[in-house]
Amino acid sequence: MHQITIYDGADDTQGTVIHTPYADGHKVSSGKLDLVSEGVSSFEFSINPDNPAWNNLRPLRTLIEVLDVKRNKEIFSGRVLQPVQTMTSDGLFSIKFQCESKLAYLQDSTQRHGEYNNMTVKDFLQVIINRHNQQVEPYKRFEVGNVTVTTSTDNIYRFLGYEKTFDAIKDKLTDRLGGHIRLREADGVSYIDYLETVGEVKNTPIQLRTNLKDMQKEIDPTDVITRLVPLGSRLEAPEGETSVSEPRLTIESVNGGVDYLDDTALIAEFGIIEGNVTWDDVNTASILKTRGEDFLLNQRAARVSYEVTPVNLSLIDTRFEEFEVDNWYPIENPVLAISEPLQVIGKTIDIYNPELSKLQIGEKYKTLSDYQAQANRQMMNVQLLEERVTSLGAENIKLSQSLDDAQASVTQLKTALEYNDDTGISLALNDIDQKLTTLEGDINSIGLATQTSDGLMSSIDKTKLDGLESYEVATELSDGLMAAADKAKLNTLEVYSVATETTDGLMASTDKVALDKVVTDAGDTTLLTTVEKTTLVLAINELVSRIETLEGGAV
Repeated sequence: MHQITIYDGADDTQGTVIHTPYADGHKVSSGKLDLVSEGVSSFEFSINPDNPAWNNLRPLRTLIEVLDVKRNKEIFSGRVLQPVQTMTSDGLFSIKFQCESKLAYLQDSTQRHGEYNNMTVKDFLQVIINRHNQQVEPYKRFEVGNVTVTTSTDNIYRFLGYEKTFDAIKDKLTDRLGGHIRLREADGVSYIDYLETVGEVKNTPIQLRTNLKDMQKEIDPTDVITRLVPLGSRLEAPEGETSVSEPRLTIESVNGGVDYLDDTALIAEFGIIEGNVTWDDVNTASILKTRGEDFLLNQRAARVSYEVTPVNLSLIDTRFEEFEVDNWYPIENPVLAISEPLQVIGKTIDIYNPELSKLQIGEKYKTLSDYQAQANRQMMNVQLLEERVTSLGAENIKLSQSLDDAQASVTQLKTALEYNDDTGISLALNDIDQKLTTLEGDINSIGLATQTSDGLMSSIDKTKLDGLESYEVATELSDGLMAAADKAKLNTLEVYSVATETTDGLMASTDKVALDKVVTDAGDTTLLTTVEKTTLVLAINELVSRIETLEGGAV
């Protein structure tokens, strides 16, 4: 979402758009922005012959501007440098241009020799900028803006030579006093601010499982000194002795005959790495030793730097902010033992892939305890991650076994159904479907029966069915599904219990005795007496008569 405009010199106020994010506009072939916190930002782009910038760009004269269309914010403004023309083996022509930001105008002037004392930091910066403005065109000039860097006495003592203005500011101010030079545009005026601190702490996180795509962490302990040789002021050489290098004050006389100090903790971590530090203003050995001990106490064990590629979710989600140089963002990466706000000191933007901007994170110098604590946290996090991976591995094995079982079942089912590889449809299911289709057609071809034509039943049965009367439930006073007289008989029927050998029921108790005897003797009636046989026959006849009566009453 960027628009690129070129201007044919400072007098061109309209400009020519050579790239737009919209489909119907001009396009550059490629474009990459490198925005930096300290120094001069740059922009590189390529064009083809059909672009309006072709043969219309003049090195150091053509001005260029890159606008973030989504935020309506200018993110780069400067000038075009040298072009590189190319032709490929396919016969394609293109020109690649390098551009630099407006801060590079400070390279177009030089300073003059001078001695400056009893002035504030802002006054000294004003001297440098005034000298620059005297030598360059109006569009390259600056005004001194906000200056928050100062000294303990609020005045400085400096010499200027014939260096470039940019180099003079770096050497005489930022390298010695710290702080940050920033270019600020307001009401058509370009201001140079010299600030002690820059940037804001933002809430948009950079974290795993959210927007962190990749990350590189570099730990550099090569600048550490584990054995320090403190050096003081120069000593006068003995009379008549000449030496290319002059001797300096050491701590040998107050340190047991040795001229160095050891940091045992750092030696245990990194080994012996000897180095020296010079204090020109120290003339006493005891004070020099104290300075050396303070240096080792406050020394940082390692320089840590990061390169991060987050996904720029601000393009699609308003809850996320655009990542900007100088601002601080919370970075969460438990595997690399990082959980703290870090400052963005550089940003690389691909014009065609703005969602994958690369961020350079400011260097941090860690003490030995910080260095070791972070290493321990990282080791613990790795162990936890390994345990989690092991747990997930076991779950994956179970899921894999379940998948294998399911696949085996599917294979068996395919085999049972004679799976047809050509159509992907089971032959058995296809046969059933065809039969159901035929049956449905047969049923639909048979109409409803009438009293004159056959259908789902014969016409005769339809006539009988239509002639059936609709009966109500019968009572003792009105006919229904049975006659009223039969209903009366049914209601008067006795309810009999099961007969026993002592109690009458559906049969007499004497008949029950005879029947049980038959069952006990396995149905052998030869064992019965004549009287018992006669009694049994009478009982059976009576039972049959009662059953017929019941059946007759229910008809």
